[in-house]
Order: sequence, then structure tokens, then C-alpha cells
Amino acid sequence: MEEVIERLNAALEKVVANKGAPGPDRQSVGDVRKHWPQLGPALASALRDGTYQPGDIRRVWIPKSGGGERGLGIPNVVDRVVQEAVRLVLEPLYEPTFHPSSHGFRPGRSCHTALAEARGYVGEGYHFVVDMDLSKFFDRVHHQRLMARLAQRVSDRPLLVLIGRMLKAKVVMPDGVRVSTEEGCRKAARYRRCSRTSC
Repeated sequence: MEEVIERLNAALEKVVANKGAPGPDRQSVGDVRKHWPQLGPALASALRDGTYQPGDIRRVWIPKSGGGERGLGIPNVVDRVVQEAVRLVLEPLYEPTFHPSSHGFRPGRSCHTALAEARGYVGEGYHFVVDMDLSKFFDRVHHQRLMARLAQRVSDRPLLVLIGRMLKAKVVMPDGVRVSTEEGCRKAARYRRCSRTSC
């Protein structure tokens, strides 16, 4: 957890660079940056003593290129800072363990690097390229299994509790209804309907 706290300022810079819309609390990236001299120490203290609670996540629907819509979860900016700080701590631990031909959602990798690798295989004389994707994988992540896998390599209990809280953050639907997350880590999957004020 101390490593997460040490990276809050770097995480803020990354969140600011990404810009992005406000979450349910309607605080913009600019608002959070302006008030960071007060917010930063208070956030660090809440993380250190275990009182930090992630806010709700605002659900918006965006059109997909092939038709239909995809749900997008927008956390509060402060929560995005915490998530980014956690990523900065955990990514170096896990990144080296991933398969070299895995290109999705990894630093320095994209569909362009996947195509370059495929072109290399074609140049070596191979005739087939297989593209594999687990449909709606992030929507179906089992929370308990994920936490058990994390606990195999992360021994810091406060950090595991924090990640568990982030997974369980409630989602505010466009109609104002709050729903709790049953599974998934993209905040787009299965929900349990709640009232507008509690769950």
C-alpha cells in the first residue's frame, strides 16, 4: 500500500494527461488537479488507514463500430488516480509473466504489434494466423477467483482489500438507478438492481 501511496502524484499526472469525463461526483480532471494539494494528503491518509472507499461508477453507453452499444464505466477522477497508482505497482509484477504473443491491454502493445508479429510469421512461410479473443472476458471475471489469484503474489492485505472494494463499486445507470457488481471488472457485466440511494 505504501508503494501505491508513493505513486499517487505520478498517477495523477497520467490521469490528467488522459483527460476524460467526470464520474458521478461531477468533479473534472481540472477540479481534482486544482485541489490536489489538499486532496492528495487526505487521500494518502485514507489509503494508509484503510478508510478510503471508492465512489460509484457512472455508466454511459457508446456506439460500437459494428452496430449496437457498449457500456462504459466512468469512475470519479480521484478513484481513477487510485486505480492508476495500483496499476503502476502491480503491472511490473505481472507484465513479465504474460505470453509474448499476447497483445491486448498491455503497455507498448496493440493491434498494430499483433499485425506486425503476424506479418513476421507470414514472412517465415507460415500460411495461417489465428486470432483468439475471449468474448466479454472482462465482463465475466469472477471476483473471488481473481482475488485468490492476486493473493498468490500480493501479500499486502490492505492492498487486496482496496482492490476488492474497487471491484465492488456500485454503478449508476443513466436512469439514476444504482446497481451492485456481481462479477466482471469492466463494470459492464452482471448487476443486481438497487434503489437510487442504497443497495
